[in-house]
Amino acid sequence: QSGYILGLNVSDDRVTKLLHKKALGIQSIDCYVDKHTLRVVAMTNTGHLLSHYNGEWTDRKVHDKFGLCCVLSPDGQFLATGGSDAKIRLFRLEENNIFELNPLCDSKLKWIWCLQFSFDSQFLFVSSSDGVVQMWSLRDWTIKRNYRGHKKSVVSLSLFEYRQKHTRDHQGL
Repeated sequence: QSGYILGLNVSDDRVTKLLHKKALGIQSIDCYVDKHTLRVVAMTNTGHLLSHYNGEWTDRKVHDKFGLCCVLSPDGQFLATGGSDAKIRLFRLEENNIFELNPLCDSKLKWIWCLQFSFDSQFLFVSSSDGVVQMWSLRDWTIKRNYRGHKKSVVSLSLFEYRQKHTRDHQGL
Protein backbone atom coordinates (compact mmCIF):
# COMPACT_ATOMS: atom_id res chain seq x y z
CA GLN A 1 0.00 0.00 0.00
CA SER A 2 2.32 2.67 -1.25
CA GLY A 3 -0.57 5.04 -2.00
CA TYR A 4 0.35 5.38 -5.66
CA ILE A 5 -2.18 4.96 -8.44
CA LEU A 6 -0.85 2.65 -11.13
CA GLY A 7 -2.26 2.06 -14.61
CA LEU A 8 -1.89 -1.32 -16.31
CA ASN A 9 -1.80 -1.53 -20.09
CA VAL A 10 -3.00 -5.08 -20.70
CA SER A 11 -1.96 -5.09 -24.37
CA ASP A 12 1.75 -4.97 -23.54
CA ASP A 13 1.87 -5.67 -19.77
CA ARG A 14 3.24 -2.21 -18.94
CA VAL A 15 2.53 -0.60 -15.60
CA THR A 16 2.49 3.20 -15.51
CA LYS A 17 2.50 5.30 -12.35
CA LEU A 18 -0.35 7.76 -12.86
CA LEU A 19 -0.11 9.58 -9.55
CA HIS A 20 3.43 10.56 -8.65
CA LYS A 21 2.68 11.79 -5.15
CA LYS A 22 1.41 9.64 -2.34
CA ALA A 23 -2.35 9.50 -2.00
CA LEU A 24 -2.98 7.43 1.09
CA GLY A 25 -6.35 6.02 1.99
CA ILE A 26 -7.86 5.58 -1.47
CA GLN A 27 -11.32 4.08 -0.99
CA SER A 28 -12.60 3.98 -4.56
CA ILE A 29 -11.26 4.46 -8.07
CA ASP A 30 -12.82 4.58 -11.54
CA CYS A 31 -11.71 5.45 -15.06
CA TYR A 32 -13.13 6.47 -18.41
CA VAL A 33 -11.28 5.93 -21.67
CA ASP A 34 -12.19 6.81 -25.23
CA LYS A 35 -10.15 7.59 -28.35
CA HIS A 36 -8.83 10.91 -27.03
CA THR A 37 -9.42 10.89 -23.30
CA LEU A 38 -8.13 9.21 -20.18
CA ARG A 39 -9.89 10.28 -17.01
CA VAL A 40 -9.19 8.66 -13.65
CA VAL A 41 -10.97 9.59 -10.42
CA ALA A 42 -10.18 8.41 -6.90
CA MET A 43 -11.90 9.06 -3.58
CA THR A 44 -9.79 9.20 -0.43
CA ASN A 45 -10.94 8.32 3.06
CA THR A 46 -10.49 12.00 4.02
CA GLY A 47 -13.17 13.08 1.52
CA HIS A 48 -10.81 14.32 -1.20
CA LEU A 49 -11.54 13.67 -4.86
CA LEU A 50 -8.45 13.18 -6.99
CA SER A 51 -9.08 13.63 -10.71
CA HIS A 52 -6.68 12.90 -13.56
CA TYR A 53 -7.43 14.20 -17.04
CA ASN A 54 -4.91 13.86 -19.87
CA GLY A 55 -1.84 14.22 -17.66
CA GLU A 56 -3.10 16.75 -15.08
CA TRP A 57 -4.19 15.97 -11.51
CA THR A 58 -6.60 18.02 -9.42
CA ASP A 59 -7.48 17.55 -5.75
CA ARG A 60 -10.62 18.91 -4.13
CA LYS A 61 -12.41 18.27 -0.85
CA VAL A 62 -15.94 17.02 -1.63
CA HIS A 63 -17.08 15.31 1.58
CA ASP A 64 -16.90 16.55 5.16
CA LYS A 65 -16.15 13.16 6.68
CA PHE A 66 -15.03 9.91 5.06
CA GLY A 67 -15.13 9.68 1.29
CA LEU A 68 -16.35 6.21 0.33
CA CYS A 69 -17.06 5.99 -3.39
CA CYS A 70 -16.76 7.66 -6.77
CA VAL A 71 -17.98 6.58 -10.19
CA LEU A 72 -17.90 7.95 -13.74
CA SER A 73 -20.89 7.60 -16.06
CA PRO A 74 -20.53 5.30 -19.09
CA ASP A 75 -20.81 8.30 -21.44
CA GLY A 76 -18.02 10.14 -19.57
CA GLN A 77 -20.18 13.20 -18.87
CA PHE A 78 -20.90 12.75 -15.15
CA LEU A 79 -19.10 11.93 -11.93
CA ALA A 80 -20.85 10.99 -8.68
CA THR A 81 -19.34 10.69 -5.20
CA GLY A 82 -20.67 9.48 -1.85
CA GLY A 83 -19.48 9.41 1.72
CA SER A 84 -20.17 8.97 5.40
CA ASP A 85 -21.78 12.43 5.48
CA ALA A 86 -24.77 10.79 3.67
CA LYS A 87 -24.37 13.19 0.74
CA ILE A 88 -24.37 12.31 -2.92
CA ARG A 89 -22.51 14.80 -5.06
CA LEU A 90 -23.02 14.94 -8.80
CA PHE A 91 -20.62 16.68 -11.19
CA ARG A 92 -20.69 17.41 -14.92
CA LEU A 93 -17.36 16.89 -16.66
CA GLU A 94 -15.94 19.02 -19.45
CA GLU A 95 -12.32 18.34 -20.30
CA ASN A 96 -10.32 19.23 -17.17
CA ASN A 97 -13.22 21.16 -15.61
CA ILE A 98 -15.53 19.62 -13.04
CA PHE A 99 -18.79 21.49 -12.43
CA GLU A 100 -20.88 20.60 -9.40
CA LEU A 101 -24.55 20.14 -10.23
CA ASN A 102 -26.03 19.44 -6.80
CA PRO A 103 -23.81 20.34 -3.89
CA LEU A 104 -25.88 18.93 -1.03
CA CYS A 105 -28.20 16.21 -2.18
CA ASP A 106 -30.26 14.93 0.73
CA SER A 107 -30.78 11.24 0.10
CA LYS A 108 -32.36 10.54 3.52
CA LEU A 109 -29.89 7.66 3.77
CA LYS A 110 -27.00 6.89 6.07
CA TRP A 111 -23.45 6.33 4.77
CA ILE A 112 -23.31 6.13 0.96
CA TRP A 113 -21.21 3.04 0.18
CA CYS A 114 -21.56 2.53 -3.54
CA LEU A 115 -22.79 4.34 -6.63
CA GLN A 116 -23.46 2.93 -10.09
CA PHE A 117 -24.73 4.62 -13.25
CA SER A 118 -27.16 2.87 -15.58
CA PHE A 119 -25.75 1.85 -18.95
CA ASP A 120 -27.45 4.78 -20.68
CA SER A 121 -26.22 7.28 -18.03
CA GLN A 122 -29.82 8.31 -17.26
CA PHE A 123 -30.02 6.89 -13.72
CA LEU A 124 -27.78 6.68 -10.67
CA PHE A 125 -28.13 3.78 -8.21
CA VAL A 126 -27.08 4.53 -4.62
CA SER A 127 -26.48 1.99 -1.83
CA SER A 128 -26.28 2.80 1.86
CA SER A 129 -25.68 1.65 5.41
CA ASP A 130 -29.38 1.39 6.13
CA GLY A 131 -29.90 -1.43 3.61
CA VAL A 132 -31.61 0.68 0.94
CA VAL A 133 -30.72 1.08 -2.73
CA GLN A 134 -32.18 4.14 -4.44
CA MET A 135 -32.58 4.80 -8.15
CA TRP A 136 -32.19 8.50 -9.00
CA SER A 137 -33.12 10.10 -12.31
CA LEU A 138 -30.39 12.39 -13.63
CA ARG A 139 -32.95 14.22 -15.76
CA ASP A 140 -34.82 15.80 -12.83
CA TRP A 141 -32.72 14.58 -9.88
CA THR A 142 -35.57 12.76 -8.18
CA ILE A 143 -35.77 9.34 -6.57
CA LYS A 144 -37.65 7.03 -8.93
CA ARG A 145 -37.48 3.89 -6.80
CA ASN A 146 -36.36 2.61 -3.39
CA TYR A 147 -35.23 -1.01 -3.21
CA ARG A 148 -35.60 -2.41 0.32
CA GLY A 149 -35.06 -5.79 1.88
CA HIS A 150 -31.49 -5.90 3.15
CA LYS A 151 -31.15 -6.03 6.91
CA LYS A 152 -27.61 -4.62 6.88
CA SER A 153 -25.50 -2.24 4.80
CA VAL A 154 -25.42 -2.57 1.03
CA VAL A 155 -21.76 -1.90 0.32
CA SER A 156 -21.52 -2.91 -3.33
CA LEU A 157 -23.64 -2.77 -6.47
CA SER A 158 -23.39 -4.46 -9.82
CA LEU A 159 -25.75 -3.79 -12.71
CA PHE A 160 -26.39 -5.82 -15.79
CA GLU A 161 -28.48 -5.07 -18.82
CA TYR A 162 -31.34 -7.46 -19.37
CA ARG A 163 -33.08 -7.47 -22.70
CA GLN A 164 -35.74 -9.98 -23.49
CA LYS A 165 -36.87 -10.56 -27.03
CA HIS A 166 -40.59 -10.20 -27.23
CA THR A 167 -41.93 -12.87 -29.52
CA ARG A 168 -45.44 -13.92 -30.24
CA ASP A 169 -46.53 -17.43 -30.91
CA HIS A 170 -49.09 -18.27 -33.54
CA GLN A 171 -51.93 -17.34 -31.15
CA GLY A 172 -50.62 -13.86 -30.52
CA LEU A 173 -50.01 -14.44 -26.80
